[in-house]
Amino acid sequence: MDSIRVLTVDQCIDLMAYLEAEKPALVRYYALALFAAVRPIGELEKLGNDMIDLGNSVVRIPASVAKTGRARQVSMRPNLVKWLQRYPGLVLPFNHNRLRQEVRRRFNLSQDVLRHTGISAMVAESGSFATTAVEAGNSEFRYATIITDRSPLPTQLGSGLSNLARISIFLFQCTLARF
Repeated sequence: MDSIRVLTVDQCIDLMAYLEAEKPALVRYYALALFAAVRPIGELEKLGNDMIDLGNSVVRIPASVAKTGRARQVSMRPNLVKWLQRYPGLVLPFNHNRLRQEVRRRFNLSQDVLRHTGISAMVAESGSFATTAVEAGNSEFRYATIITDRSPLPTQLGSGLSNLARISIFLFQCTLARF
């Protein structure tokens, strides 16, 4: 079976820095796709701010929005809460199709690469395919095929860490120093 592409830590940093500087209206959308692994097509497009509970650090995806037709709840890590607090507003702004296409072209993003990156980090953090499957709304078997570890290590997070561990650290503990 072919491996599924995930972004490196450096690619995640570059993407989020670009969004902050050039397309801040898309930060919420991309933060939810990357840090909560919400499906970009269908789910994120229907996700309203009333489904994002910053106080309890959860995203509630009702059955009417979920691709599988089953409601689920995704825990938000502290970095996602900070991104969403810093960038209030709509999950998807007006003229979002054109803006998202520009970002996807610039960063060569496939439809689900952000979700797969987030899922990979969730598995690395929790150590559990089952826990991740419940939060991401998919089967446990599916995640065993997603996890990859092919990227070289950048030096800023230290040697000896796999790319997957670095993604987990980046996504869930030290998103950006300015927070």
